[in-house]
Amino acid sequence: QINLGIRAFLQERQLALRALDRADRVALMGVLDARNLFATRNAAQHIAEALGVSRATIYNLLADARRS
Repeated sequence: QINLGIRAFLQERQLALRALDRADRVALMGVLDARNLFATRNAAQHIAEALGVSRATIYNLLADARRS
């Protein structure tokens, strides 16, 4: 589910995973959160590995997405 959510986000915006800037990553976290994908086990770790960042970064991006 997480991979499908990431892929849909990238295709919708015609972006490459490695080309995402911070604003794009915050938007991606918002989309994944809206789909309730953070409720799945090890979601943050899985997303972090897919994006090539740490879990802490994922939680910071998620917090930013929830604030906006």
